[in-house]
Amino acid sequence: MRAFQNEQRLKAVVLESVAACQNREQSKDWLLNRRYYTGENAVVHGPGRAAYDAESGVYLPLMFAVEAVLLGLPEHLAQDWLSDFFKALPVGADSKQIWGQFVSHFLSHPLEGVITRAMTEAESEALERVAQLHRNACEDFAVWNNAIAQAADAEPTTRPFRKEKHGYVPSTAAYHAACTGINSFANAPNAFLFCVVLSEYLTDNKPDSYCLLAQKILQIMENL
Repeated sequence: MRAFQNEQRLKAVVLESVAACQNREQSKDWLLNRRYYTGENAVVHGPGRAAYDAESGVYLPLMFAVEAVLLGLPEHLAQDWLSDFFKALPVGADSKQIWGQFVSHFLSHPLEGVITRAMTEAESEALERVAQLHRNACEDFAVWNNAIAQAADAEPTTRPFRKEKHGYVPSTAAYHAACTGINSFANAPNAFLFCVVLSEYLTDNKPDSYCLLAQKILQIMENL
């Protein structure tokens, strides 16, 4: 999936539209409804998030992650987040590859990955498997379904979606990340939840965690 459909013109259109967003709420509105702002007026331009997949060539789970970061960043950084993201996104880049690198890093990196918090061998194996599938850009529906089941079963006494006093269990991150391997609008919101889980693990301060997520997304794009 190629960013901006390999067209520099489309990138220019997107950058012009997001530059008019003056705060977090307008940026959120732009993401949800594709409203383009001109002064005090908002013009509805498209059908919402699903438009990115077809029109801009941005992998839908990646856009849900962008939204999660937008909502988690401090206000002074959130204002420019969409512009920063689209400026750094190269025309023609494989946006699914960007998402895959992002996921695999925060699942299995020996310092920053949630695998460092794994409580059982089964949980570590689930995290590493999902990370590897994303690194390899797996497109096998059955393989992804198996990975989803493995992640769900990785911690029998603490199931995904259940929060303990210390936060989400690592298998929750593996579960949501595995769900994004199946590209559909129904599964894409798991990318948002994946970022929420990461925010519990990276630092003790959630805004700082979202800053780290934003920096990693930009770094991956800059290194393509």
